[in-house]
Amino acid sequence: IRLQPENSAMKPIRTREAEILGRVVGVCRRIS
Repeated sequence: IRLQPENSAMKPIRTREAEILGRVVGVCRRIS
């Protein structure tokens, strides 16, 4: 997965762990 920043000065972020992070964010939203 590649995350492309809006700011052209920043490099794109490439990761294989985005699915895990997405699940954590979803759980945090349900709690709060």
